[in-house]
Amino acid sequence: MGYLYVQLNSSDSVIHVGFLHCLFLYCVITHLRLCLASSLRLPVYQYVKSWSPIARRMPALRLQLPTACYTPFEDDAIYSLVYACDPQGIPERCWRDRCRGHWKPPKMRHCRLCGECRFFFDHHCPWFNNDIVAPTTLLPFLVLTGVTPVLVLLACRQLVYCTWIHVRTLWHLGHEVPILNDWFWSNRWTWVLGPVCRPLVGLFLASFHVEASPYGNGDIFSASDPRPTFRLPLALLLACILSIITASLCLSTMRQLWYGNFTVDTERARSLAKLQKRVGLSPEHQLKKRSLEPPEYFWVPQKQSVVHVSPDLSAHMYNDDRSWMSNIRRYLGLSSSNPFEFSPKFLHLLLK
Repeated sequence: MGYLYVQLNSSDSVIHVGFLHCLFLYCVITHLRLCLASSLRLPVYQYVKSWSPIARRMPALRLQLPTACYTPFEDDAIYSLVYACDPQGIPERCWRDRCRGHWKPPKMRHCRLCGECRFFFDHHCPWFNNDIVAPTTLLPFLVLTGVTPVLVLLACRQLVYCTWIHVRTLWHLGHEVPILNDWFWSNRWTWVLGPVCRPLVGLFLASFHVEASPYGNGDIFSASDPRPTFRLPLALLLACILSIITASLCLSTMRQLWYGNFTVDTERARSLAKLQKRVGLSPEHQLKKRSLEPPEYFWVPQKQSVVHVSPDLSAHMYNDDRSWMSNIRRYLGLSSSNPFEFSPKFLHLLLK
């Protein structure tokens, strides 16, 4: 590793290293904030009626997840709003786990792992063992998954050339040492590992041979050259895999927000499409299919009656008249518009 130390000190500036440390510290703090985010129980009616970006009211180091709670006041108050309901005008309520029959608007989903209903639920992230909801934890989640590939790229930039030297040395060593060449590289059975795993296993065996050899006494190594090891290429490979995973999470979530949806909405649409293709559904699957379908009945206070709308139209009741930029700004807490408000086009359809 002496060679690596010399390379870093000869090319990297203090500003570059300091920036990497600050970026790494930010990622660690954001990771802890997402892991330690706690529930903030809010009455559903008051939150829907007077919505405001909670992320702007929260302390900098504390994240709280807007969680629904039941209040008897909402039983009569919700009739002043337009809401999805059954043909009799009864609003949908949640009785699962710790929920006690509170009103469940379309933009609220129940997390079966946490046992609570969250406003603007996107998904439950196993990396943080917590829910990702808009805008409180969704914005830090997107920033963290977007910054991580940049951090890895900047941190590993100086390791690429050193990794290439180690890989090239191990490759030549594996073919020059008789026991490795005869036992592994010259045998046809090693092609069973495939074109990707075979070179990796060969590099690992060469690295193991280096570690078992006396340092500085052979014909291959000397005290002035680095001892090649498979750990450095493996670390760089794992860093690249981490970057690909985090970048994919960031891009896929942003793609859903582009169209005004969340990850859970896309997964529900896929499950519904699979059930619609099946013939002869069991009662259990029919019930699940009904729960995945968009609402068809809406209570309209101006008419004091229930209005039926086709599922194709109700599926776009929120984001029909909004651009991709307004969708992103609204769900990231960067806009003052109420995301619970139906689109003007859909409201006009209900009032006809």
